[in-house]
Amino acid sequence: MNICHLYCKTTDSPQAKSILNSFEGSVSIDISTIETLASYGVYIVEVYKVDKDISEKFKKLFEDKIDSLIYFIVPNEYSLTLFQLAFLLKAKTIITANQDVNRLILKLRSDYKLNQEEHLHNMLGQIVLKTESFIFFKNNELTYASQKLFDTFGWKDLSQVEKNICKQLPLHELLSQDTVTQQQLTLHENSNAYFDIRSSTTEKVEEKFIFLELLKEHVSSEDELSFVSNRISFIEVVKEKFIEQSISSKKISFMTIQIENLKSLQNDWSKVEVEGFLKDFLFEVDKIVDKKIILAQYDSDFYIVIFEDITLELLKSKADNFQHKISGFLSEQQFNPFIDIYAFDTTTLDLNDILSTLGKISNKSITQKDIAKDKLIYIGNAHDKMDEQESIKHLLREVYTNSIQIKLLNIYKGLCINTSATIVKYNEDGVYIKFEHFQGIVMKLEKETVLQSSSFSQDIKAKVKFINLEKKIALVEGFSFVNGNANARKYSRVSCSARTPIIISQFGATLSGEILDISISSIAVQLKYAKLVDHIRADTVMLSFVLPNRNSLEGSVKISVEAKVILSTCKDGICKIVCELLKDDVNESILMEYVYNRQKEIIVEVKKIARQF
Repeated sequence: MNICHLYCKTTDSPQAKSILNSFEGSVSIDISTIETLASYGVYIVEVYKVDKDISEKFKKLFEDKIDSLIYFIVPNEYSLTLFQLAFLLKAKTIITANQDVNRLILKLRSDYKLNQEEHLHNMLGQIVLKTESFIFFKNNELTYASQKLFDTFGWKDLSQVEKNICKQLPLHELLSQDTVTQQQLTLHENSNAYFDIRSSTTEKVEEKFIFLELLKEHVSSEDELSFVSNRISFIEVVKEKFIEQSISSKKISFMTIQIENLKSLQNDWSKVEVEGFLKDFLFEVDKIVDKKIILAQYDSDFYIVIFEDITLELLKSKADNFQHKISGFLSEQQFNPFIDIYAFDTTTLDLNDILSTLGKISNKSITQKDIAKDKLIYIGNAHDKMDEQESIKHLLREVYTNSIQIKLLNIYKGLCINTSATIVKYNEDGVYIKFEHFQGIVMKLEKETVLQSSSFSQDIKAKVKFINLEKKIALVEGFSFVNGNANARKYSRVSCSARTPIIISQFGATLSGEILDISISSIAVQLKYAKLVDHIRADTVMLSFVLPNRNSLEGSVKISVEAKVILSTCKDGICKIVCELLKDDVNESILMEYVYNRQKEIIVEVKKIARQF
């Protein structure tokens, strides 16, 4: 790592001198003596007066420097033109006269390493653009396709790619998670080819690459559904396996797949359309479910998969995986099918018990006693096109039927209260929940709560209609999905006990607001909209504010800390900005103490309220 110190005629910065002495191969150059500038790892710019000629000179020197790491030394007395030049050259940061040199040198080393990594990423990106076949999505919308992909498929523009390629892909699955699959795709000349398909999320979760690597040319013929056995064959296989069990320890287990609304589909769509869907659906089932003994049609809307010699845990894992993948397939269909899924093993069952259980599942007469007795697992309804309320009902029914424990979440004055709970009664309009006492106090105060479970695709917000603190029972209703994680920020945060003003500054410009909540790693700020809000998104800023501190003689402490803006939203002229605090051991200890003390205050407050009930 080498440093180039640039100045104009004079230099007297102690920071520049210390930095140059800390890195071998560093140089100090007067820009008035040069016309071109060699490449260095880091550039330190020291100028005290900026005019048009100096600005043009710097612009010329850096015009061929891509991804340069530039720092500006700012004297105690400075002009706006100096900051304008720093902005023009895309300076990484500003070095002030009283800045700690040792910390600055550590920052230089860290920034240089990150800059080199970013430069390598950019170089690799250029290579990928030329050699890889891929499409790029932002917010689930196709925005770019590589030239290699156009060449491979024979299409000429993005609209043709969307119409002729994207519709062949399982986009829901590829965009919802990073995954790898293989699939046959149709090319421009109606020939077919197999592709290795891989989706990859960038650092921004809304951005997704889908890479398509050609495996082999393959023209397919019309496949028949010979892999689907009938009911008689299914029963014969089960009989044979029961005979084999008498001389071996291998047990069989089942996963059932039921198209709940098949009759409705047959009434709403033509026979040809429904048969076409069923054919594609069964091909997809066969592709997803591996290591099976048989896939059989037990009834017109009811299918069964048999596995051998797998544990109940592995069976559930396979069923969960099937539910997830078939949901992606269903989301691409014009139909609106409800696919209900159960799984169970046969360790304690005979043939009559199995047929009885299958009958109950098919007729929807399963009870919780059956589930406990037959080790039956209700996986859920693999349907991605249901509206929000239908989806929530299915999720709640799943955790209730399988007696899965959930968690309740309330955030009271920034304090996260997140305890276990159980759904003890379910109906179409609401559910009764058994909760812990402390959670119930906050639920009563806020009149709402958030339900969480690993079985939920999203957290579910609910209104509290009735609550009995003595019996620890609540009736909740009015369900809706929460956008994102209800408690997504990393560390516990609290609201301040009193209004706390805060200043956000960057390059001499400032914004004034007040703290919404605070943690040891982040601060949320509310303020009125100003143009500067648009410019600081994903950028580094300085935060200045005052917090109460019992160990200080003044009873408070002033804090100035660097932070990165990670979220900025505005509505009706009011903005919320969330800043991630950069590492600072001194300020971190102050914030840790403040958050801890504030949490204790809020807990005491809730306990006082609890004594009133």
